[in-house]
Amino acid sequence: MVYNLKPNLTFWPIQTPGCRKSRLPLKVVGMASKGSIQAEHGVLNLGEVLVGDCRSFEVPLINNGSCSVSFCLAVQQSLLDPGLPENSQKKDPVALELDSERGTIPARSRLLIRSTVRPARRTRYCWDLTYQTLSSAGSVLDAPQALCQVQDVRCSVEGLSKLQIWSLFSLGHLNAHLQRDPAPPELTYRVPTRHSLRRCPSIFTSAMLDFNFSAAPLGSDPSNVLLMFENTGSIPVSGQYL
Repeated sequence: MVYNLKPNLTFWPIQTPGCRKSRLPLKVVGMASKGSIQAEHGVLNLGEVLVGDCRSFEVPLINNGSCSVSFCLAVQQSLLDPGLPENSQKKDPVALELDSERGTIPARSRLLIRSTVRPARRTRYCWDLTYQTLSSAGSVLDAPQALCQVQDVRCSVEGLSKLQIWSLFSLGHLNAHLQRDPAPPELTYRVPTRHSLRRCPSIFTSAMLDFNFSAAPLGSDPSNVLLMFENTGSIPVSGQYL
């Protein structure tokens, strides 16, 4: 909506007593708009997060209007597990935390809201983010409006990502050991020589690295992990892992 105002400016010189007043007509044109904001992405997919761990991410908010918008955010949590009773879903604390629930976005600007996820149980989470616009005095102007959804957060051990498996099995250290030249105690020969009289290496070989299989709930299904080794050389290599 456009407003047209016609105020008058009256002025006179105070240094000259009895001087006639002057009037200057003005024209003021203003435009009123209802502020609103939106999320840059309607759905945010976080993937897998370990129970008891945390992950930080940012929610981009955009104001495409011609005026600044003050807002307050709210989070509604849902657990996408049909086996959970309804009362336990209400008692669970909200696992999504916002660094700032109130703020102001200038006109035609973008604001990043930093958030942190801390899942407390092994299930799938989903959060709905809503907002309400605020007046200059901080009072709420309208009803909650949908902003975006954070979903598909799977908190299970069997849904580990490749990066997490790489870290748990110390594959970076394993590759470093495999690329080194073998030490004399690690070498074996097809026939006895003066360098080695044993066909098999000693069982007292010191451990090169540890595998961390993480934790799993009692009674859960076993997990199978397949390690594939690649020979990047030009001759066949035989090895034994103890």
